[in-house]
Formats: sequence, structure tokens, C-alpha cells
Amino acid sequence: MSYLKAHLERYSEQKTSSGRFAGYCIKVLQRCLAFGKRQHHPCRLEIEATCGKPYLHSKPMSIPIHLPGGDYHVTGFDTVSSIAEVIRDLESQLGLRSCRWSGYTLFMDDPINPGVKVPINHSAKICDVIAKWEGNVKPNNNQIPQVIGLTYQNFLHLSAQHDSMSGMEYKLSALQLHTEAMDGVHGMEMELATCLGAVMAQAVEGNCPDFLPSKPNNDTVKQLSDSIEKYIPPNIRDRCKDPNSKQQLIRDFAEIWSKFKDVSPQFLFQKYYSTVERWKYHKSTLFRGLYSHPKDGLKVAVCLNVTETRLTVINADTLVIMDAVDLDKITNFGGYPFSITLRINNKNISIMLVDKHKCYLLTELLASYCRLTHIVTRDGAS
Repeated sequence: MSYLKAHLERYSEQKTSSGRFAGYCIKVLQRCLAFGKRQHHPCRLEIEATCGKPYLHSKPMSIPIHLPGGDYHVTGFDTVSSIAEVIRDLESQLGLRSCRWSGYTLFMDDPINPGVKVPINHSAKICDVIAKWEGNVKPNNNQIPQVIGLTYQNFLHLSAQHDSMSGMEYKLSALQLHTEAMDGVHGMEMELATCLGAVMAQAVEGNCPDFLPSKPNNDTVKQLSDSIEKYIPPNIRDRCKDPNSKQQLIRDFAEIWSKFKDVSPQFLFQKYYSTVERWKYHKSTLFRGLYSHPKDGLKVAVCLNVTETRLTVINADTLVIMDAVDLDKITNFGGYPFSITLRINNKNISIMLVDKHKCYLLTELLASYCRLTHIVTRDGAS
């Protein structure tokens, strides 16, 4: 190592490109010694940056990080940057609180299963994450992009999450809740769905187009129909299949949307979040699975409701609570690939989930809550 340092220092100077490249190598070497070595070979993005002129930038590489609602933000990094550093830079640039208080984290697209997002360990180096992803992705798979996708979104639902939330946090949280509502995660009635859809339409698209129910314009009706497609969940729209019901939904949607004319998007995002916040299972994550009853061993279809302090087993058909466990009562837990076992006071509870990704996500969620509160150590997680 001393010979390498001496060699780089000998050629390091600012007049030539090779000298500046040597200076860049010294900085990378110092950061590597300070923050730990790499675990994987260089990724394609890293090779391309190194073949260029990396010494011209303090962070020679950049990647878009997707946000809830379809926006993205380009963040720079170098070959030694950790996920934690990337998240801190992103939070600073967007005006967000630390993920320790907001519950947000960075996800990557699963290299094998399209549409699946996996939370990333904050201590990992981002170039290691990209290199590992590139090694796992199947070539010529049209369903999966050949470039890694990163998404910054909420993962942990913390009790103090709404304290001191910034305007950007309200926006991102509202957009993520809206996406979940569109996917059917949050059940709601027609009236509430129409109202929340109109709030989101005003926040994203601006004022409602002029609409006269007595003299409907075809272009306006089409525009309103497109907005209903985007902002009202499919299970709600399916209730309005006949022409009269569809027309009534368009009228109601336009009427509510018009009431929010010229209201600022920041206020509307906060209103959307505050409304959803009152729902019973808002600050929790739901998983579907099969639960083996401790008494008779029969398997029952259930929903697992996970909060930062409690795990509740709810019958999926009757919505009756079948079991509830405080996280501080769990001594250890783990499982792979489709089931997870919780050990509570010398008793085991086994839950079968719909796929191994959900099992991994549930294990990571429990581990994250436990790390935050220093409750238990994780056992057997994959």
C-alpha cells in the first residue's frame, strides 16, 4: 500500500490529465481506507466514468432516483459512496428530514422478478449494489430493464413521522398513499374516493376544466374521464359500469374538483395525507398469508398488520383479530423462502406468505423496527 501511495503522489499534479487522474486516485484510495473496501467488481457505470475524466467532478457518477408520483431526482456519487451517503445527499437536496425520523429508505428493482422492489442495506456501497444487480439480472429479458432502478419511498411507519414534516415530505407521502389506494391497499367508499381523487387531481393537474352538466363538451368529458382513470381506484370505478352511473361520477368528480380552484398543491397534499392518516390501518403495513392456529393447527387466510410496536393477525374473511403480539415479546424470528416463524415466550408462530419476496420484506420490516427500538436481534433472516 505504501508503494502505491508513493507512486500516485509522485505523479499527482494539476497541469496534465494523467497527473490529475493520479490525484483523483489518491482521493478514492483515502476514502476506501477510511470507509471500507469494496465487495464486488466494478459496475458498468463505474467503468464508463473511469474511462472518461472522473477528476473533473467531485462525484463523477450520477443516477436517477425515482420518487412517488413518477418524478425523479439525479444524485451524484463516487466509487466508494455508501447508500447512506446517497440518501443523505438526496434528503439534503430535496429538503427532507433524516430517514431515521421519516421512515423513508432506498429500494432497488428486483433483478429477477419484474415489478418487485427490495430495500437496500444502508451500509452497502452503491457501486457494489449496482455491480451485484448487473450480475444477477437475466440478459435479453424484455420485462426487466438492463439498468438498475432506484426508488426512494416510505418503508417504516413511525409514530412521530408527521412531526415537523416538510412540504416535500407531505407531497411524497400523499403520492405514495395515492398509489397504494389505486392498487386497492386502502379500502374506501365511493364518496371518499371521489373526494380524494379530486384533491389529488387539483394538486397534480391544477384547476378543473370548465364543465357544464347541462351542456357537456366532449373534449371536457374525455379529459375528466382520463383524470378519473388516474385518480379514482379501479374497484370504485367498476361500480359505475352503466352510462348513467358513469355520467353521475363525472359530474360529482368535476363538482368537487372545482371547489379546490386555485388552492395550492402543498395545502392539498397535506389535506390528502391528513385525511388518510385517520384510517385505522394507515400507519401499518399489510401482508396476506396463511396462519396456523396454535390450538387446532388449521390454516386460515389472514392479513398481517405490522406497526412499529405490534404485529396483529386479522382474519381475511371476517376481519376479526385472531392474534396480536407486541414486538418486544418476540425473542427471535426468521424464515425462508415462503414462511416466517416468530418465537414468543417459548412458543412458535408460523405464517405462510404468498411469495418469498413478501417473506423477505416482512423479515426486513420487523428487523428494521427492532433495530430502531433496540428490542431484539434478528435470527435466520435471508
